Amino acid sequence: MLWAVLVLAACLAGHGSMLELSLDSDSGNVQWVVENQNGSISVPGRVPGGVYSDLRRAGVLPDLLWQDNDVATRWVSYDNFTYSTSFQVRAEHLVTRAANLVLLGVDTVSFVELNGRPVGATNNMFVRYVFDVKPYLKGGLNTLRVSFASAVLAAARRSARHYAAPACVPGVYRGECHANQLRKMQASFAWDWGPAAPGQGLW
Repeated sequence: MLWAVLVLAACLAGHGSMLELSLDSDSGNVQWVVENQNGSISVPGRVPGGVYSDLRRAGVLPDLLWQDNDVATRWVSYDNFTYSTSFQVRAEHLVTRAANLVLLGVDTVSFVELNGRPVGATNNMFVRYVFDVKPYLKGGLNTLRVSFASAVLAAARRSARHYAAPACVPGVYRGECHANQLRKMQASFAWDWGPAAPGQGLW
């Protein structure tokens, strides 16, 4: 299944046609980079995927499930990460009625930019997002950035304004608080059967 696709809809000689450009890592022509907010971490990313998997693959993180590593690596969930990539668009593909960026899985709070221009924001892990990018596309190289905010901190900020019980998961879970403030997989904040790993990414 595609995670991200650029859909260009054109009317050619009176016939509707559509071109889809996959932005998945498996498409073979797209490379993603994952960076944290202060730039001290920059590693290859995989889409679909997530920041914990990408950092583990790059050797930045140990095995999350070994001993107390779930707690020792919790700093990841407090940082802000950006996924970015560049892709080519041929000039003839720009003669279209519409150009939409379709994101099938975004985890969770993010700001989306194309060629340095804002195209939209996300706040729900469970829905598809479609952004009109026609005004921002250009012939040649285009750059897409998805800048994530820490879900843990975003949930805490929201809870400070709109409290909802329970504030936290049971202490024995060694998890994070305010999971009920976001439309995000609740178990990522910890559950009785798994550790807390409230990540970010393009799943």
